[in-house]
Parts: sequence; C-alpha cells; structure tokens
Amino acid sequence: MVQDSFGGKNLVAYLPHGYSKEKEYPIVYFKMGTNNTAMQFWSYLPYTSHFEYVIDNMIERGEIYPCVIVSIDGNSAGKSDWLPKNAYALICYVEGKVRTYAKGDASKIIESAPFRAVGGWSLGAIEVRNILVNDYGNDFWKFFGVYDIQSGYNSKKMSIISDIPFVGCAAGSNDDPNCVRFTKDCEKYFKGTKNVAQIVRGYSHAIQFQVAYFYNAIQNFVRTK
Repeated sequence: MVQDSFGGKNLVAYLPHGYSKEKEYPIVYFKMGTNNTAMQFWSYLPYTSHFEYVIDNMIERGEIYPCVIVSIDGNSAGKSDWLPKNAYALICYVEGKVRTYAKGDASKIIESAPFRAVGGWSLGAIEVRNILVNDYGNDFWKFFGVYDIQSGYNSKKMSIISDIPFVGCAAGSNDDPNCVRFTKDCEKYFKGTKNVAQIVRGYSHAIQFQVAYFYNAIQNFVRTK
C-alpha cells in the first residue's frame, strides 16, 4: 500500500504482490463518499479491515488479474465536481508513478483506456456519473461503476451511453424500495447495452458495505475468465 496526495486529496494505492515496473497493470480508481477518506476504503474499523487481503486472495485464486487500485478522498457535502475536473491530471500524476498500460506516457492515456476503470461510492458515485453524462474525458476509461442510492436514476442515464460498460448498484436493507425500482429500470434500460446490474438486498447504503459492491464489480473488469 502506497500513500500519496494530489489536488488536495489523499490517495492510497494498492500494488499487487510481485509488482514490477517491467510489467503493465490494469488500474482502478475509486472515489469515496462525503467526507470519507481514501484509507477508509481499505479499513473502516470496526466493520472492515485490510480489504487489500481480499484483493490479494482474489488474485491468488486466479479470479482477477493483478491490478493497481487507487482510492481517493471524498469531498465535503454537495461537492461533486472534483473528479470530473481533475480526471486527466489525476491519471497523468498516478500513472506517471505506477506502471500501467499507459507506460507513464500521457499521450497513451486514450490508447490504454481499455485497461482503466473508475468507480465511486455515494457522492463519489455522483462524480463518476457526472463524468459520463457530461463527457468529462469519457475516452480515458472503459469501465465505470456507480454505487449509490440513486441507482434507479443512474441506470436510465447510463443506458444512453450504451457502448461503455457500466455497473450500477442499488443499496439494500435501508433502501429496499429503490432496489425494486432499480430492477425494473435495468430491465427496461439496459437491454442491448454492455451494462450490468447489481442488486444486493440485505446490504445498506453505508460505507462498510462498499467493499462488497466493489468485490463483485471488479470481477467484471479484470476477471481472468
């Protein structure tokens, strides 16, 4: 785990075992929710601890390819423009330091997009949605994930962009009505697209459950089979 900062936000980067600057790795960026820190993605005591061990085991079992994962501090309430405004500069900064398919070359960001994903939780999810809907560098990424209680709205918006794979997730126990709406929306809007619906009843719109959503979603991006 490597800690850094960019644009006033703390970053925490997961590097897989055996990481080498001689290899290229897929990369996933994950934007946290309101006032959540980048480190809370990996350990949110007492609920979750050392999520990096889960990723280690997924790689060890051959469920996903070795990859780099970068978590990013969330914003204060109501601020949903940091990621859209800083996407290009963030990629240049991070991938100038870790080895990805861009190979540290800013001119290869679009070329290497199939090996780059971005996701967000809660307010971070709204930031990811804003990238897509407003086309703030859509060519930089080829996989998007949004984990948010507004997933019914997200599914309709995202279906418009049918050539970009998208995972939408509805929260569970404290948002069960939205799960029902989300299911219906996905049946209506996701037909003929590359989008994936993830409905997880029993979970909650709470930070400690985001790792469960992420665990399922990452397998759609860097799965080995």
